[in-house]
Amino acid sequence: MNLENYNIGAGLNKKVYVELIKILDSLDKKQTIRILEFGSGMSTKFFIDYNNLHKSNTEITSFDNDLNWCYKQKPEDTCLNLHIRPLITCDESDFNAQIKNKTFNRDSFSAVNTGPAWRQRNCFYDIQEDDIKGEYDIIVIDGPSGNGRNISYFHFMKNVKPGTIVLIDDHNASDGAFNYDFIDHFNHFFNAEEVHRYESPLLGNFQDGGNFVLLRIKS
Repeated sequence: MNLENYNIGAGLNKKVYVELIKILDSLDKKQTIRILEFGSGMSTKFFIDYNNLHKSNTEITSFDNDLNWCYKQKPEDTCLNLHIRPLITCDESDFNAQIKNKTFNRDSFSAVNTGPAWRQRNCFYDIQEDDIKGEYDIIVIDGPSGNGRNISYFHFMKNVKPGTIVLIDDHNASDGAFNYDFIDHFNHFFNAEEVHRYESPLLGNFQDGGNFVLLRIKS
């Protein structure tokens, strides 16, 4: 695969795709490969291209909130189930209580009425009850921007299995002194081990930039 095809100046960096190829290559192509993706775009195209190239039996479930920025699904992309869901948010105390108790309270959330913003607080896609089903082999967490990515854990905590690989992009992100604690919160929800970590100060550098971590569910 020519990874330069996925260099659009935003989204995942080349180092991430290299690791994803290693993971995909290790999976049994005779079995259905199930991928769950929060944040749709070039990574969605990457998974579709890999599926077509290797003639894999892949199922991709992808979420985004913006039709302008997400992957533009084509009729032949039958392996993709793309959900466009609006953003919802809750206040800080509700967010912290839900994370602590590992219990999602939909009633504490309301619609995001402001325009998209960088590093939004406590904000995630409005996932519906039947959007996420079964167990996944790979889960990619790459949207929306902000600490609300931790909310994704509520939505797939029952959809992992031993060996599921979870990619958290921008795993060390923060809003000034406010740290998003993606890995600490993840380890609060899941019994997992870290299998790969990459950190680079080269912002916007597709070749050698990026900050991401790969975690494997143990049980």
